Amino acid sequence: MTKNKKIDLKSLFLISALSLAIICGFSLTGFSGLSVTPLFLDFTMDSGSSHSGELTLQNTGTEPLEVVSQVRGFRTSEKGVAQFLSKSAAKEYPFSGEKLLKIKPGKVILGSGETKEIYLRGSLP
Repeated sequence: MTKNKKIDLKSLFLISALSLAIICGFSLTGFSGLSVTPLFLDFTMDSGSSHSGELTLQNTGTEPLEVVSQVRGFRTSEKGVAQFLSKSAAKEYPFSGEKLLKIKPGKVILGSGETKEIYLRGSLP
């Protein structure tokens, strides 16, 4: 793919699935008191470009919450279903996409009613 071509649909799915993996990676302790917005990030990128975004987390409960987020690589099954990989499996599979998305911070503690942001940066080679 040259640098002037738009990202293809498969790569767009990869970025979207990685974004979803972040949400799936949240600690479920006290999940009923956690608000995450937006729930879906969708963007198109050119080869060689980067895009940044953020997720806003709010503890709507009465107890403190520890939120742990992570980027998980994946591969697709023969039926096209995403199968999220462990860190070691993602290292062995060069197309997992895990290196395309960075997230900071990986862990936040939210007091009751507190709001914090998690920052994302997607980069395509």
